[in-house]
Amino acid sequence: MTTADVYGAKENPYQAWLEATTGKSVLETWLRSNLGRFLITNIHSRPATVVDIGCGEGSTSLRLITALRYMAVRVAYTGIDPFPRQFEAFCKTPAEGLVEEFDLDEGDVDTFQLDKPADLVFASHCLYYADDLRTALGRIIMSGREVILVHRGLRGTCSVRHQFDHLVSHGKSVTTTDTDVARELECLRGQGVFARSEHHRLTARTDVSSCMEDNSKQGQNLISFFLDQSYASLSGVEIADIRRFIRLEYGPLNYQMPQDIGIFYISHK
Repeated sequence: MTTADVYGAKENPYQAWLEATTGKSVLETWLRSNLGRFLITNIHSRPATVVDIGCGEGSTSLRLITALRYMAVRVAYTGIDPFPRQFEAFCKTPAEGLVEEFDLDEGDVDTFQLDKPADLVFASHCLYYADDLRTALGRIIMSGREVILVHRGLRGTCSVRHQFDHLVSHGKSVTTTDTDVARELECLRGQGVFARSEHHRLTARTDVSSCMEDNSKQGQNLISFFLDQSYASLSGVEIADIRRFIRLEYGPLNYQMPQDIGIFYISHK
């Protein structure tokens, strides 16, 4: 399974994760509670420029746009994603009608290019496939006056990936956590790349009960997503080991996997 299969195929493991997790709603609650403190919410004389790296089908983007509009911020939006197949679904959301400008461009954390810094760069769960975490962070930070980064913590998806590291389809940063991001940000701050940052850690939950069912497509896709690996490529013994781990870890929690979410706010002022 390639990364394109995880995110870009019409039926893909990422969709199974979206259906099973409360992560998006937890993030939306944080946005609505915190955006009012940010400089972007003081821009009213023009549309504020927002660049969303790893926008996908817009499941998170729409929540960000809606939160900004709630604060009377007009938005000129650019979504960037390496899998343009997802743009078709994005265009079916109401996002385009909620913004002053709406553009979708192909690119990723290592290749995107901006003509000038945006008022806000939003990068949610896109750093796992960066060639080099610190370099990608530096590029993102220099691309926006304010930056919001979202990255998984140790509990949740990463706990499965770390337990079955030998089965994970590896990108260089695919098993990183928000702790790794925090460490790299501290190095960049020490180099004077940005002025200040905040690190918030929230907890969502993911229903992993379907992973225990032999014939559940949802469960198979979740396992694929956790490992960034095709379910069909796993042996019977490997699947049994994964299910045993899930049963021992999350069975006592009614198969509700705690999912740590790290959110970073970065400003140049």
